[in-house]
Amino acid sequence: MSASVLGNCHMEMSDGIARLPDGRRLGYARYGDPDGRPLVVCHGDAQSRLGYRWMDGAAARHHVLLICPERPGYGKSDPARVGYSFAGSAGDLETLLEQLGVGDFTAAGVSAGGGFALAAAAAMGERVLKTVVVSGLFPFTGAAARREVAWYAPVAFWAVRHLTRPLGALLSVAVRRSYASEAGMERLLRTLPEADRALLEGNPALRANLLEDALEATRQGAAGTVADLLCYAIGLGDLQLAQISGPVVFIHGTADTIVKPNVAVAAQCMVPGSRLRWVEGGGHLMLGADPELLLDEVAPAGL
Repeated sequence: MSASVLGNCHMEMSDGIARLPDGRRLGYARYGDPDGRPLVVCHGDAQSRLGYRWMDGAAARHHVLLICPERPGYGKSDPARVGYSFAGSAGDLETLLEQLGVGDFTAAGVSAGGGFALAAAAAMGERVLKTVVVSGLFPFTGAAARREVAWYAPVAFWAVRHLTRPLGALLSVAVRRSYASEAGMERLLRTLPEADRALLEGNPALRANLLEDALEATRQGAAGTVADLLCYAIGLGDLQLAQISGPVVFIHGTADTIVKPNVAVAAQCMVPGSRLRWVEGGGHLMLGADPELLLDEVAPAGL
């Protein structure tokens, strides 16, 4: 995707706040074609409703209505209540879609949003026409399976469950250091795969969107990150992957060092009938280079 593509995006449709039954606010944005096929994107860690604004023009050309809700603690969304879970996230999303008048839709999860897209599909059944996970995490169960994510994952999940407040304070310092300035973003970029660094160095508009999005996402410190980690630590609970009725597609870059390719392989094995698409040389941010990776997977109306 070139900088000129970003420059030609049509204006975002709306940036709003929904009220949930328990009184919490949920921030969201809509982009693309207001009459298009609905695509709900569950964002990654340190992202907000602004994270996919750059896809506005591409979504419009594909006749897709792109809906980007913020999970608790990110952007404009109030922090999570005690007991928040993957099922709770799906409930929040269902309330938002009812308020927006959206029926059937395609669910997508990017990076840490992967588990939330799968949870939505499990909770909402046939209403979710298709689920697409891009560079995504997966709600593994058990310490051995969680090591597919990272060797330290079982320790991190234990810490977020039993040391929530001190870990949250520590992560708040970390996110401010990583995202609160251009210098912090520079440090972050040095940790990214080579393909992602090349993408952002060659696309200053996309890089500016990444920084703006990260600043908005972390306006409440690490509240969103902690809520996400708690969901992954607890797992799907009563939700079952077998409840997913529509097709599931995992799209993963072979050069992704943030969520390594072995995660996608293991995830596909745990979802019978799912499909795994490899993107040769793709990094963690490969969607920024080719939004059609996702948009081409949006289920047609009336599927």
